[in-house]
Amino acid sequence: MREAEPGDALSAGVALVAPGSHSLLFKREGGQLRVELAQQDQSDRFVPSVDRMMESVAKIGPGMELLAVILTGMGGDGGRGVRAVKGAGGRVIAEAPETAVIFGMPDEAIRSGAVDEIVPLGSIAEAIAKFARKG
Repeated sequence: MREAEPGDALSAGVALVAPGSHSLLFKREGGQLRVELAQQDQSDRFVPSVDRMMESVAKIGPGMELLAVILTGMGGDGGRGVRAVKGAGGRVIAEAPETAVIFGMPDEAIRSGAVDEIVPLGSIAEAIAKFARKG
């Protein structure tokens, strides 16, 4: 795991996190997905913005198997993003309230109506693997 840099290519086994001052966005260049970093936008309630990240993935999502997972987190970030993922034909998993340290983000996602499955933290890896086997 490392902090993302502009132009990073997504690759298996590498986890990229957004720098605290920017949102992590994605774009397609040819057959490769690459990172863009965006400064705060008027629509951002939080930076980094999960909503903006998921919306960027949803825009390139048609033709991709897309899974969004919302884990514990403070505030309402993510509701707009999961609706975008769902609108692009993706699937959405939210962490269950009984395992979320802070239920703000999963709650916002669930209330959006776009969540397909609510899963306790200990079962999320299994749910991701199940999705990957189908895709």
